[in-house]
Amino acid sequence: MSISKPFYRIARPKAYIPDYIKDKRYAPDRLQLSRAYLSIENDLRDIFEYIEPAEDNKMVYSFKLYCLLLRACTEVELNCAEILGSSCIPVGKN
Repeated sequence: MSISKPFYRIARPKAYIPDYIKDKRYAPDRLQLSRAYLSIENDLRDIFEYIEPAEDNKMVYSFKLYCLLLRACTEVELNCAEILGSSCIPVGKN
């Protein structure tokens, strides 16, 4: 399958894209995505106050870790679905 247009929700930091951050085609919901990321990051920092990120703690399990992993996976799934669902235009379809 060939793609005739770019995947707009994917960041390309080394490519020159003027006003890339302000371009709503990349992520019209970028504030919501930023808040979700910051929430996950803050929860991870909270967990690191109790569990040292070390090799010895590799087998540690907790409900908070489960919840954090589930939320992170959900965010990745949401973004992948948005990338492929709204930006992928097969050749021959306009």
